[in-house]
Amino acid sequence: MKSLVKVTLALAALLLAPVSPDAQPPPPAVNDCQLRPFTEAELPDTTCGIDVKALWETAIRDNLVAIRTTPKNAGSGVLVMKEQKCVIVTANHVMRHWQSATVTVRHGNLVQRTTAKVVARDAGTDLAALEVAGDMIGGCRGIEIAADVSLPVVGEGVVAAGFPLDSPLPIITPGKLVSTNEPLKPQWLLPGERADLEAVACEQPIFPGNSGGALVSKQGTLVGVLNHSNTVNRSYSVRPEHIRALLAKVPT
Repeated sequence: MKSLVKVTLALAALLLAPVSPDAQPPPPAVNDCQLRPFTEAELPDTTCGIDVKALWETAIRDNLVAIRTTPKNAGSGVLVMKEQKCVIVTANHVMRHWQSATVTVRHGNLVQRTTAKVVARDAGTDLAALEVAGDMIGGCRGIEIAADVSLPVVGEGVVAAGFPLDSPLPIITPGKLVSTNEPLKPQWLLPGERADLEAVACEQPIFPGNSGGALVSKQGTLVGVLNHSNTVNRSYSVRPEHIRALLAKVPT
């Protein structure tokens, strides 16, 4: 608990610290890649070889979902399409003990808060799918799921997005791909999660609450669903083929 409080305070200080008009921007990380969380207002134009602002506006902003099951339990999700149906995909451990949640979605400057219900689960890959009852503001376009043959290469820039540490604001974290098929260590596995599961691993700091959020390529495709972070600067995401397999379980 003490370590979580320290992480919370550290991220809060990072996001809320005042900036002097004369202050110089922080130096870029190695290879001009700023591996740190940004609010929407702080986003750089480019970093890690990605047009981050353009990627946020065209592929991520209107497809990112805040999920809350109780006042103390929250996570993230991402909108995808199954045929003509809009589906929220998240990490199953976010919804492990619940069948419904309050979700917050966005369309441009419009924000909608509504209820979504679980319609499919796969504890083995730590994924769950939810559907909203009724219409969503502005409709739903959903983010394209990356094809297995078009995943980023090692060292290529990626972006994680979600609502870590109970943040009311979306947090966008650039990173670099480390592996598209890294085995998870047995001690990291969640209840019911497959021992043979391989993840998309990236060099980027993510925090509790990012679970279920989107890992997005510079082309604007969904590379994975965030579900693990076991070191300070390493994230792990569920691979795209498992997302497609979950969607196959969603009733039409």
